[in-house]
Amino acid sequence: MTCTALTELTELTETLTPGWQALQKQDPATRRDGGTRRRAPGGGRKAKLDLADRVLATVLQQNLALPPTVLAHLFDVSKDTIRHTTSEIRRLMDQHAHTPQPSAAHLSTLAGLLVHATAHGATLTTETKPTC
Repeated sequence: MTCTALTELTELTETLTPGWQALQKQDPATRRDGGTRRRAPGGGRKAKLDLADRVLATVLQQNLALPPTVLAHLFDVSKDTIRHTTSEIRRLMDQHAHTPQPSAAHLSTLAGLLVHATAHGATLTTETKPTC
């Protein structure tokens, strides 16, 4: 990524922060889909992805047409987490009139992503970082 791309990603994340925080502070007695909770507030797993990671995953999906399986491997989460995350962030982006650029490439595998990155001067590794 270039400095410009990093700056734009940071600005987009900052723009989406208030909407994201509002989603997180919804009534704890109800689920986001309107149903009733099955667990007490605070129960369940803690989120593995922060807002910046969620925005990055969504932008990667939009700009490179990466499938959820590849993104799930990159972020060390499940495909369902990626699908939910990108859907949620796309809705926030739509609320802020952020329209993504058309996909620069259509990559369907991790190997394809590695080749694309190398061709553009980036070095990626397929190893995942351990969580703390």
